[in-house]
Amino acid sequence: METETTRAIQDLLYGEIKNKINGKRILDIGCEEGRLARMLVKHGAEVCGMDINLEHITKAIALTPGVKCQFQTGDIRKVIPFEGEFDIILATGVFEIPIIDDIKEIKKSLANISRKLKRNGEFYTGFSGDSGVIDEDTANEFEMKYDGYIIEKAKRDKVLVERFTKN
Repeated sequence: METETTRAIQDLLYGEIKNKINGKRILDIGCEEGRLARMLVKHGAEVCGMDINLEHITKAIALTPGVKCQFQTGDIRKVIPFEGEFDIILATGVFEIPIIDDIKEIKKSLANISRKLKRNGEFYTGFSGDSGVIDEDTANEFEMKYDGYIIEKAKRDKVLVERFTKN
């Protein structure tokens, strides 16, 4: 079930990217019931939604009849199940769930995300609270390891969004 905090993170992510997504291929990791995916499709994006929870994916499919979105279960620590690369990858609250709560799991997930991101693609992640789970040291290591990501942060209330750009 999507929470008020999840919706706040999704709204902030949406606000950051809505004007540049027409014709872009986007992966929404942690899509839950597909709310953000449906919003992105309305702006001309091709969207794939992924969540570790089968109930979320089942509900996303049921709530999205006639909308051109793909939804699939998957665990970013293992493999991202979609073919090809993405212009934009979003991860809403993904790094706050208990199964991805240590730095090794986060780094493994970021490596899988990086492999699916096109050159000059953008990765946005959103967190609740005053700071993200991906701390500055991890972000710096990610930047060095993955060919120069530029990291930008946007804050609104108690929501943080971080953007990584793959050069």
